Amino acid sequence: MNTEAARPERWAVGAIGLILIVMIVFSLVPALRERFVFQPAHQAVWEGVLPQLVHFGWAHLGINLATLALLAWIALALGRVRALPGVLLFCTLAVAWGLTLMPHPLTWYVGLSGALYGLVAWLTLEYARCARSRFLRVAGAALCVVFGLKELLGLWWPMGLGDWMGVPPAPAAHVFGYLGGLAYALLAAVYRAWRSLRMA
Repeated sequence: MNTEAARPERWAVGAIGLILIVMIVFSLVPALRERFVFQPAHQAVWEGVLPQLVHFGWAHLGINLATLALLAWIALALGRVRALPGVLLFCTLAVAWGLTLMPHPLTWYVGLSGALYGLVAWLTLEYARCARSRFLRVAGAALCVVFGLKELLGLWWPMGLGDWMGVPPAPAAHVFGYLGGLAYALLAAVYRAWRSLRMA
């Protein structure tokens, strides 16, 4: 095994593991929960990053922990895990930026679900880009579109979900995170095209 090649991958897996631990600590320590709550109308974009690691209640935390772990596993299987921490940061910034630009910003926001939608958008497009058959490429792109339409149209939000999770759903954050994932995928595609032209 090439240890030099594996080193960045191990770093990325370690970074994701650290994020999972910080999510648990931030969510279970009351002082940290109260300290890191994002108020889009009164705080800068960069101040909205850490609050996305805060979750209120076990259900809210458990769902996002499991989702991040699953997406990390998929990224590892696709050979894209090295990029995942950077994509996650990009998507958290997209969520925070989007929430601050809203005409009527949310009073407060916590949770990683918006950024996770961004990871889903990016990963489905990466799958579509790397799939060996045309059918799988179309399926990956279609899955990306379906996830986006679900949030844009406000579909699949059962009544009482907010009470069960301990926080009200924030579809706007999901949309901004999703758009962040699309933007990252687009920028990566432009960069690959630029490199190809330089090497030609």
